[in-house]
Amino acid sequence: EGQYDRKFDNRLFGFIKNYKKGKPVDPFKLKQTAYDMKSVLANEGYPYATVDYSIDTLPDMNTTDIRFYVQSDSLVHFGNVIIEGAENFDTMLVKREISFKPGDIYRRIDIIRTQKHLLETGYYLTLYLSSASADTSDNVNRLKPDFVLSLREKKTHFVSLKTGAAQDSLKDLTWAFSGSWGKRNLFRSRRLELTANASFIVFTEWRLKDHWYRIRLTEPWFFGIRMPMTVTAQLSPGVRTPILDQDYRKESWFVSVSTTRNLDDRTRLITGLQYESVNIYGLSQDARDSLKQDEGISISRKLFLNLTRDTRNHPFIPSRGSLINIRGEYIGGFLGGDDSFTLIEASWSRYQKVWPGWISAFRLKGGYVREFDQSESVPVDDRYYIGGANTIRGFSEGSLGPRYRTEDGVFPEGANIIIIANQEFRFRLIGKLWGSVFTDIGNGFRNNLEIKLNNLAVSYGAGLQFISPAGPIRVDYARRLKTKHITAGDKFHFTILYAF
Repeated sequence: EGQYDRKFDNRLFGFIKNYKKGKPVDPFKLKQTAYDMKSVLANEGYPYATVDYSIDTLPDMNTTDIRFYVQSDSLVHFGNVIIEGAENFDTMLVKREISFKPGDIYRRIDIIRTQKHLLETGYYLTLYLSSASADTSDNVNRLKPDFVLSLREKKTHFVSLKTGAAQDSLKDLTWAFSGSWGKRNLFRSRRLELTANASFIVFTEWRLKDHWYRIRLTEPWFFGIRMPMTVTAQLSPGVRTPILDQDYRKESWFVSVSTTRNLDDRTRLITGLQYESVNIYGLSQDARDSLKQDEGISISRKLFLNLTRDTRNHPFIPSRGSLINIRGEYIGGFLGGDDSFTLIEASWSRYQKVWPGWISAFRLKGGYVREFDQSESVPVDDRYYIGGANTIRGFSEGSLGPRYRTEDGVFPEGANIIIIANQEFRFRLIGKLWGSVFTDIGNGFRNNLEIKLNNLAVSYGAGLQFISPAGPIRVDYARRLKTKHITAGDKFHFTILYAF
């Protein structure tokens, strides 16, 4: 009931469809419904709208009618925006992030989006967008209000030092140290960042794993579109490694250009081009050529694409929503380089509460990589290596999938196809201590002829997690089931963040 434009009927009535006759009345649900109705009107130019409800609570009645009263009030348009606090950064950088123009119909979502875009620039510590006048008694202030955008800027230069645990595809846990220096307003709006990083293998071994040095330049509005373009150059000098009684060092470097486009608030598309080269020092020419052949070391040029849709309610401990990721790469071919192959990978994770205090987390992931043109195989480093803390638990890192045998033992060969399915139930034990039970299924394959049910690895187990500010720190214990190709066994995994 009430006075409002009837074109909103379908959207407003949609909020009351969940009220069923004979069901108990929830006062919190009534307040939420009123708020949701006001939000619809506020996003269509009616910020002064009111929504009230009435319910008869006479004691002699088992049922009652619920009435919502809607008053939309007047249609409102945006006025001017007055910017305060812009000293280190040009006001042009602020104006291009504003999602509305004077005279546009007022929408609350435009205010929220403007504040979100401004914070994403990285120029501001805090900001607040509010009406310029508290007096709405006259029509000018009421129907076309001006707004004040108050900014608290960051410094134009920055230095950062970081340390912490990280995950590695072949190791349970690594510890990294990094330092950065940067300038946020290079040529008015570009961002320049210089970074040095060193990571160490811990617990399973204690040694330097790698170190790299990077320079990165970001143009936040590429071709006048809110689509950041980033140019990155990185050098990894490598760490000396013993082989055949000799110490060698594998140095790599790459240059890449990428763009990032937010298709909506939940969906992001990243595309780019990368050139990478690897050099080996400390070996004879014959030994160097042999190592390059064995490890698939080569010069590569690739186009890449990554599409992500994230509707999770929390990045570390989601209890609802989903995460979809699709990744594609085209290496070599008309781009040139030593190898030619394509890669396509997709994963879908779903999170939901299944009963009080328990969260169901499910993931399905698949990947396919295949050589083409003159290439005889996919380089060793570009194949899939699964098994371990973040894929199929109960196995050592990277040990699952195709293997080859030499007189020195059996070693992972790398897979061209992977299939992974995980089901995990997570629950709070006490305070910041959580528990979980899980089962993992999957394997890696050379080709599709190997994809059979009896070739899948199956494991199950339980884990404990401490929820730290940086994310869950977890210990998992998993047992693998015996199959025709896999022996029974178990393994502990210690790492940071959930597997998915």
